[in-house]
Amino acid sequence: LLGGLFKQGPGKGVLSFSMGDLMREPHELLAFLLVALVVAHIAGVVFESRRSAEDLARAMVTGKKREGFIPARHTRAAKPVLAASVVLLGGAALAWAVVQLNSAAPFGVPTFTANATWKKESGDCHMAFPPTLLPAQSWAQIMSGLDDHFGEDASLPEAKVQDIAAFLAANAAETSDSFAANRFRQVNKEHPLEITATPFWVRRHDGIADAVFKAEPIKSKQNCAACHGDAEAGAFAPQNISIPQETTK
Repeated sequence: LLGGLFKQGPGKGVLSFSMGDLMREPHELLAFLLVALVVAHIAGVVFESRRSAEDLARAMVTGKKREGFIPARHTRAAKPVLAASVVLLGGAALAWAVVQLNSAAPFGVPTFTANATWKKESGDCHMAFPPTLLPAQSWAQIMSGLDDHFGEDASLPEAKVQDIAAFLAANAAETSDSFAANRFRQVNKEHPLEITATPFWVRRHDGIADAVFKAEPIKSKQNCAACHGDAEAGAFAPQNISIPQETTK
């Protein structure tokens, strides 16, 4: 799941978002089955320990049961050197494979060089939103209506408009397989230009009161970086979420 959805871990270079998303329910089911197996195993140990008057948990650790519990039989001599060699070689091979997979580029997530014009002009007013947070059509509409940019005149020289528009189109949500790109490309049909109006954003932030967004240091719903440590990179990994405490003047 982490490899496909959030492009983390050994699977990030080979698993697509759709594959990770497809495995969410089976993964949850397998997790519950694993818990059930653990509970059943513990219950079995407790039951058999009481039935046979043998401390099976202790026997699992020591490898020995009380005398007379089972008939004596010939056992093969242990081969600790061989066992240790197999474990070390297998562990080394596994560690090497994990390192190689972790160093791979995330599947379907091309790296882009931040456009200087976009960074400056967008960042002067608010956070420079990663282009993967909206589809190309939405960005095109935003760039064609800068004279009325959410109630403000954000007009720019035509050369800058073309430069930023080309950058946004080349790196829009359709171009990436990241978690954010897949979720935010589904826009609100009535408000296709608003990231905070997308179905995913609304659903994920539904339990957060408006007062939290208005308080310092967040100030507004558009200030993604206040809570998401990797917002500017467009990653939005769960472990990088931290809602700051309200500050007072």
